[in-house]
Amino acid sequence: MIKGQVKFYSDKKGYGYIIGDNDAEYYFHISGIVERLKLDVDQIVEFTPTETSKGLQALNVVRIDD
Repeated sequence: MIKGQVKFYSDKKGYGYIIGDNDAEYYFHISGIVERLKLDVDQIVEFTPTETSKGLQALNVVRIDD
């Protein structure tokens, strides 16, 4: 798992983007959020990176509370 920061998230649309610690951008779908927790822009998260035919995707997204 790697850490990153939520760049964009729309609860209505059910998807968003995370900028990983490696500066790569990852797409994520609401189904990839553990426990379907609410995410905010700039929220620090941890996730499993994967590469799909459509590009980089974040799975098992977990909110990191400081």
